[in-house]
Amino acid sequence: MTTFVLVHGAFQGPWVWAETARGLALSGHEALRPALSGCGHLRGRPDAGAGLLAHIEDLVRFIEDEGLTDVTLTANSYAGLAACGAAERLPGAVSRLVLADGIVPMRGKSFADMGGENFRNMLAQHAQPAPDGQAGSLVRPWPLGMFGVPAERAEWFQSRLGPMALAAFTDVYPGSGKPPQASRTFIRCTPAGTPMLAAMADRVKAEGWAMQELASGHCAPACAPLELARMLAALAE
Repeated sequence: MTTFVLVHGAFQGPWVWAETARGLALSGHEALRPALSGCGHLRGRPDAGAGLLAHIEDLVRFIEDEGLTDVTLTANSYAGLAACGAAERLPGAVSRLVLADGIVPMRGKSFADMGGENFRNMLAQHAQPAPDGQAGSLVRPWPLGMFGVPAERAEWFQSRLGPMALAAFTDVYPGSGKPPQASRTFIRCTPAGTPMLAAMADRVKAEGWAMQELASGHCAPACAPLELARMLAALAE
């Protein structure tokens, strides 16, 4: 049995991994789904202070509090940054890192830095004031097309999204950018993608990550949940 910790992407919550988690359970694995601060079932209390640094801390505390070892830490999209940060902090507990179209950090850079001018412009267009006099800003979810979710799942997906802290995208990654992993796998979701993701896949391949491809939109847990479960189970074997 492998213990998977499945980390949701921006604006989402543990719900996005539900079908993949059930698929992994049917294969005899344990699949845990933490919520990042201000997201998922916590989205009713958005926290403008819950940026990338807080989300890394969320994962570190979750793994430590649950007493987990030999973890396969699995993340999609934005959560790649938080997962890599947690893996750097807990090299003795995280034995495998799997990113499904996940954002791979670069030392000294934020998500916005890596995304470039177009991404920063999109952040500005989607920014909104924080509630209750909180310092900082929130970002409302991107247009649905950016997640690659098929039309038949659009209502289910969109109804569960919530805003998140702008700091998630502007916090500078605090680690080295090279998590000390014995096993690192990048799952490229095809044919969907952006130039940023294509360049990232090329970079991690050059850095020695194992590469796999999945026919899926960018948000693989929502677009191809059972196919992703089978791929993850095969990695565990």
